Amino acid sequence: MAQPRKSATDSIATTPLSIEQLQSKYEELHRKKIEAETRHKVTLAELEKLRTQARTTWGTDDVEELKMKLVQMQRENEERRAKYQSDLESIETKLEEIDQKFSNLE
Repeated sequence: MAQPRKSATDSIATTPLSIEQLQSKYEELHRKKIEAETRHKVTLAELEKLRTQARTTWGTDDVEELKMKLVQMQRENEERRAKYQSDLESIETKLEEIDQKFSNLE
């Protein structure tokens, strides 16, 4: 029969710690809390910076709107690429026709 797993809190509750150990644990946890709060503040500031940048550049910071804009831009880019390719092929065809006419004259 499997033994029930002990959690970290179970072992803490069953193992008495000295006041020094408890203070040390408290200080470590307090340090970790401060670090987490600092990371959170930095992350929020960066998020706001990116939102402002998105609003300035794209007119919105809404993720779904930005996704739709991206899809639209990709579609427009593909249309431009296809037209460019078509134009180049047309130019190439016309050059080949001109080349044929000049080689027939010789």
